[in-house]
Amino acid sequence: MKSPKGEAKLSLSDFIQENMERLLGEWESFARTCMPAAANMDALGLRDGAKGMLEAVAMDLESYQSADDQHEKGQGLKEDERTSPLGLTAQAHAAERLAAGFSIDQLVAEYRALRASVVRLWSSSPGFPGRDMVWELTRFSEAIDQSLAESVRWYTNRLERSRAIFIGVLGHDLRNPLGTLMAAVETSQITEDPQVIQECIGRVRRSGSRITEMIDLLLDFSRTHLGEKIPLSLTTVDLSAVCSEVADDFKMSHPDRKITVVSQGITGQWDEARLHQALSNLVKNAIWHGKRDGTITMACKGRAHEVLLSVHNEGRPISPARQSSLFEPFRRPADEDVAATQNLERKNVGLGLYVVNQIALAHGGSVEINSNAEAGTTVTMCLPRQTVA
Repeated sequence: MKSPKGEAKLSLSDFIQENMERLLGEWESFARTCMPAAANMDALGLRDGAKGMLEAVAMDLESYQSADDQHEKGQGLKEDERTSPLGLTAQAHAAERLAAGFSIDQLVAEYRALRASVVRLWSSSPGFPGRDMVWELTRFSEAIDQSLAESVRWYTNRLERSRAIFIGVLGHDLRNPLGTLMAAVETSQITEDPQVIQECIGRVRRSGSRITEMIDLLLDFSRTHLGEKIPLSLTTVDLSAVCSEVADDFKMSHPDRKITVVSQGITGQWDEARLHQALSNLVKNAIWHGKRDGTITMACKGRAHEVLLSVHNEGRPISPARQSSLFEPFRRPADEDVAATQNLERKNVGLGLYVVNQIALAHGGSVEINSNAEAGTTVTMCLPRQTVA
């Protein structure tokens, strides 16, 4: 197609693809000026998101769209929007910006700047088609609006879920050291044995420190559901000592339960506070789901390049169907008989194994679960001996 001056007309899709670097340069300049969250991002990080959006928009502009499709798309009624290339790109972009610390206002401003840059540069290009632009601009605006709506939807849902997880973890994990602390206080009130009293004082101090650590850790942990891993503070850790410490804590808060430790003298580079948190969750999970008169076994086994840290309990097995979702947040026991069977108050919010899995992933490791009627249930953390921060 030729313009009145004899120049070839340039479709908006072609213009975007042929002028990608120019458009990205304009976007990067805008981002660095208007978005504080972009200050610490490199050019590649800033451009990748915009490039992905522009490529998806150009692809959308080239696809066939009927009048009915246009009507549904304009009103956000198309059922396949979220799984389309444009929708998936928008979700990925929202995840990147959320992890980078962009606010929802900054995310929206990004789309506005991208739209303005494309329209301004295209309208001033030699191949601008003039009045023929209306249809293409309508399609372009619809594509941008669809992408923006999906990014905002994903962003807000993820943020709300993260807040709920943060509150749940706070209430869930703090019960472990609080239980130890209260048990130590109660024991010190009914004994006159100086040695026992000193042990209780040590438990109180350690539990108080653990609570403080957890609050600090949870402030970091709240970011994990926003696309980041749990930050680690790596030191040389004696896993046997950590296992024994966790076991001693639970023996005091649950004196009626049998907890044993089978461990080699294994050391490595890990985050001690995180491992204590993970093991505490596993033991509490075993206390909750295991046989009341059964033994809970904590084991630590070394291999050439990794260690296996496991907690085993006897009791009813976990079905294969449930095992696949155990590491997701807010997963509770399927049976309602657990609390009644063990005479325990049901306060588990379903975050214990989620936390364990996130801690393992942060260390470059993984979590496995094996459960059957004959052997019981074992949850194993596989950790590299040397974690890279």
